[in-house]
This record gives sequence, C-alpha cells and structure tokens, in this order.
Amino acid sequence: MVRLAPGSAFAGYRIERLLGVGGMGVVYLAQHPRLEKWVALKVLNESLAAEPAARARFDREAAVAARLEHPNIVAVLDRNSPEDEYLWLSMPFVDGCDAAALVPPGCGGMDPARAADLIEQAARGLDHAHRMGVIHRDVKPANILVTVDPDGVERALVSDFGLATSLHAAATASSIGGSFAYTAPERFRGEIVDQRSDVYSLGVTLYQLLTGELPYTYVDQAALMAAHLQESPPRLCDLWPELPVGLTEVIVTALAKDPLDRFASCGEMARAVLEAVTPSPEVTGSPPIRPNTGGDTGRYLLPPGGFDVPSGVEVLRSERTRVSAERTRSRPPEGGRHRSQLGRRNLLRAALAAGAIAAVGGVGAIVVRGKSSAGTEPVSTAPALAPVKLDTGRTQGIRALAYSPDGTQLAVGADMGVLQIFGVRDRQRTEVPPEGGTIASLGYSAAGDRLTACDILGTVRHWGIQGGVLQPVGDQAFTKAAVSRVAASPDGSVLAVVANGSVQLYDSTDLHPFGDPFGQKASRLSFSPDGGQLAGVLPRTDGGRNVVTIWDVHSRNVISEWEIAGSAGVYCAAFQPSSSILATGDSEGAIRLWDTRTGAEVGSMQMPGVEAANLVFNSSGSVLASFGGDNTVSSGAGRIWLWNVSDRRAAREPLVIPDRTLVTAAAFSPDGRLLASGGTHGSLYLWKADW
Repeated sequence: MVRLAPGSAFAGYRIERLLGVGGMGVVYLAQHPRLEKWVALKVLNESLAAEPAARARFDREAAVAARLEHPNIVAVLDRNSPEDEYLWLSMPFVDGCDAAALVPPGCGGMDPARAADLIEQAARGLDHAHRMGVIHRDVKPANILVTVDPDGVERALVSDFGLATSLHAAATASSIGGSFAYTAPERFRGEIVDQRSDVYSLGVTLYQLLTGELPYTYVDQAALMAAHLQESPPRLCDLWPELPVGLTEVIVTALAKDPLDRFASCGEMARAVLEAVTPSPEVTGSPPIRPNTGGDTGRYLLPPGGFDVPSGVEVLRSERTRVSAERTRSRPPEGGRHRSQLGRRNLLRAALAAGAIAAVGGVGAIVVRGKSSAGTEPVSTAPALAPVKLDTGRTQGIRALAYSPDGTQLAVGADMGVLQIFGVRDRQRTEVPPEGGTIASLGYSAAGDRLTACDILGTVRHWGIQGGVLQPVGDQAFTKAAVSRVAASPDGSVLAVVANGSVQLYDSTDLHPFGDPFGQKASRLSFSPDGGQLAGVLPRTDGGRNVVTIWDVHSRNVISEWEIAGSAGVYCAAFQPSSSILATGDSEGAIRLWDTRTGAEVGSMQMPGVEAANLVFNSSGSVLASFGGDNTVSSGAGRIWLWNVSDRRAAREPLVIPDRTLVTAAAFSPDGRLLASGGTHGSLYLWKADW
C-alpha cells in the first residue's frame, strides 16, 4: 500500500493529509500543482499497478470515467499516464461525508423525504452515465458523497465511476465482499449487465437509507449471494409501518430478480420514491409505480452552518431505531436446503464470468444478408403502429442506428463494441465481432459502399461494402486520454472530436486534422444532414446559460452563436433537413426551434415530465421524434414522441415500446416510411409510419 507523508509531492500534487484507506488503495487530500484548489488523490495499491491486465482495464475505464460531466457525479480531473509506476486519479475534494455515515449501524434510517432527495440526485448522475454507456457496478451509500452548497442546500454526488468496472474483473470474492450486499443477481449468474444492475444497487441503497439496515444481512458470502438470487426482500410495511406504504412496492420493484421486472432507469425509480413520500389527499393506499409528471422536488435544507462528521451524523439521525430480530444472520431458507449450498455454485459461476477476458482475433470478410435492391417494402402486415421486433440476440444497450442510403440495411451499434447489420426487408442479421468500447455514432458513405463506426474510447473503425460483403479496411484511434466525445458526419467522412472542451475536425480515413481546433468550446455535437454545418452545445451545469455555436464545416467559420437562458441543461441538438432550423432538447423536456442564422427562437414543444435527451428528424424535416433517458410510462415502457414541425403539435399519441425498455437511439429510413428504435437490453423495433 502506498504511504505518502504530509508535505511530500506525488505526480505534481502536494500531499496535505490522509483522507481514508480502502481495499483498493489510499485517498489523500492534496493541492493542485498550479491551481489554488484541493483535490482528492486516490492512489491504488501496487499489486494492482503491477498486474498488466488490471492496469489495462483501469486505464481504459478511467478514460471513460473522465468523460462524465454532471453536477451529481464526482468528476475525474486527472489520472496517471501509461508509463507511470502507480495507478492514480485526482478528483474534486468534496467537503462532507458519504451517505453511509448518515445512517450508522444501530441508529435507524433517515427521514424518507431526505432519503428520496438523495436518491433522486444520485439517480440523475447515474442516468447521465448510462446515457454515456457507462455502468457503475458498485452503487452503494459509501459511493454517494454528500455535501452542502453555500446556500445550505444538500447535494449528493456519485463517486468512483469506472473503478468498479475495471477492477472487479480482477478482484477475488473476498476483496469485493463488502459490495456483495448491493450486487444485482445477474452479476452472480455471470450474465452481461446493463443499467438495471445499478437500479438494483440503488434500491438496496434506498432500503439502507430508510431503515439503517440492509435487506440481506448474512455474514457468509455464499448465503448472501443466494439471498440476492432467490430470496424476496423484506416488506418495509411489515417491519417499519411508520414509513410511507408506497415505498414497499418501490423496493419490491427495484430489487426484482429479473432485470426486466425492475424500473427501467434510476430516474424512474427516483420518481416513484418521490411520489411515495409525497402526501396526496386524493390517493390512499400504495401509490402506483409510475413517473412523476410534476415539477422538480425541492432540496433538503440543513440548519445554517451545515455539518461535519461526526457531529452532523448526530444531528441527522432518525428517531426510528427499530432493529428487526426476525432477520438473523444465519437463518436457513424455507424448504430445508440451506442457501449457502446454492450460493457456492453461483459463486463459482460468478468468479469464472468475472475472470474471463475475451480475445477477438482478426476479422475477415463478413457477408451482409440484407437485399441490395433500392427502396423498401412494408416490413409487416400488422396494423399501423404495431412494431416489428428485430432479434438482436444480444442484451447490450443500443446506442447508435443508421440506415444505408438506399434504405435496405440498418446498422446497429451497441455497448461493448457490438455492431450488427440488418436487412430491412428480410430482417436477417449479420454480426460483426465485438471490439472496443460502446459505439457512439455510425455513418454510411453517400454511395453506401463504406460504413464508419466511432466508439466512446476514441477508436474509429471502417468497413467497405461491395456486393453485400462487409470488409474491414482499418482502424484508427485517438489518444484515449484526450477525447471526450466523437461525432461522425452523416456520410462518415468527417469526424468532430471534443478534447479538453475544444472542437477539432478530422478526416475519418486517417484521422488527419482539418486545421486548428475551433476557438469556441462545446460538449454536445451534431452535424447537419448534408454535413456542411456543425452545431456545438456547451451546457452549463451551474444554473447558468447554455451556449450554442454553429460552424461552417468547410470554411470553419462561425455562422452564429447564441445563449439559451435557464437552469435546464441542453442535452441534444438536431438540424432540420433543408432548412436553417436547429432543434434543441433540455433536461426539463423543453424542445426549442432556433433560426441558425440569427439565433432567434422560432417555436417550441414540451415533453410531459420527461427530459428531451434525443432528437431525430425525418428526411423531409416535417416530423421530429423525441425521447429521453427517463422516458417511461406507468407500465415501465419507453415512449417516443412525434411532432409535426409545421404547427408544433404532436403528430399522434406517443409510440409505446412493448417490452418496457428505455429508448436510447432512433433513426428514420431515407424515404421516411420506417422509424427504427433501439433501447436497453438489445431492444430493436421497426415502426411503419402513419404520421
């Protein structure tokens, strides 16, 4: 374990004092070498740094974590270089405590309204990470930091993104045993996970904040794993009748054994918690599990002066100190067979799944089975708006969709580098061997003879397409530590890259830069349909204004620039084809239309209680599709809103995804007759247009 003395220097930082020691390493309070600010410097154990596989995983995941920018996420400011002896991260120092310190053992839980507020804030940060293709995998109270803003408002931030993902694969069962209490069942089964695993862990966290206890309290790890796999969680209303009754069903849903039975996102769970703890004179009994379509909740205010540890813990302890004697640490399950026997078998399966490292060899020519004739026929004789489900055979979340110019093929990019090509008419699937990170964007060349994919790790892959054969033609990679976002032009020929906030254009074939970086900064990018213009959005996370910049791609000149007032962060932007209109969507569900020549607002629409995280126009620009990171209805299904741009009204009722999955990507076919939607768990649908 690395031990640094106060006043010593490490990676340019001056060590002030030790903050904490954990199983993976040590955290120090340190001063930035050039800025007058304090940071938390996390230095991992030498044993991890000496393991090549663990080091590679850490570097890869730390690069991804460094790209997460959200007010409810502890940002990664800097990290080790590949040649450094030690693995380390620097993060902003959060002056407060973690949520676990607010519910010390034997002291009961916290006020339900306060727990709901902390969970809601953590859910915002987690949902942002999930939109970026990052799964935390170690959500627990110790990884939710709590501080107080200058105005006395409590703020929660999720920490340690990327570390759990990169290190769990190399860790032993004993070294991660402290997190077993929060681990989703599918991880013990060795299955591929998505954001619903974080939903489960957030549900366990909620249980602990409300009660001061864990739902499963076995000491034996095998018994604890078996409980997660097979044992229903205790019902809150039976053991803690003073808690709002609706919280019981929230816990039951969040801790469902099957991921498909859980909330589809952390945000959906948080809204159900807020609804359960909010008194309603019109409703009695258990509130339904559905999104809250009302306004944002207020923050939990602390007494003037804030708090520190441990005095704040004493102030914030709940009156409830009930300890359930019925749930002992060694009771056997019903049926006579002790769960530890079942758990040991699953422990072996989980260890084998965690330790496996997939190796992908060379990629040969791949036959694309879609038809090559121009145009498309209706893909189904089913009634209008009964979608056709395409079988991806995968559970990875879909992040990017692109039609070929003739509309006969649909390219699908997903988490973990998964890339598939579907024939639109015959629905046949072609699988490209997975490689790299989550695919963030896809683009066909104008002639349809080339496909380009960009992932969130900064790797660009190209395939040539001839006679229905997909042939790899080479990979390129940016410096992974520098790139935070990559967007491809519609034909895949030009890449717009955000590095350290600056925007740079590159030729996608050889990553040769086009001139110097733009002088303006941005963190959200969108090309116009003809690839001639680029929109960049710099969202403000401190309640200030969002800045939108429009560049001419060829001359690299600024066409226009304007500010969007308000505290809502702008999540996305999309150009209307054959016009000078840009649509933007924000965290409060507002969709605004702007004249790109003047920056004047020319219209707006409002999504009901859902953040507008994604916008897609059809080829004529007459219809706009919108969907969000938390776009779920009461049954848990995702929704897509369709808008007539001419009158700013809904074109029809929202499209409802049948299998309850979040919508994470969408694309209209070139002729506008089909809409493809992709979501979590590999959900892929085709909708026949009737709008």
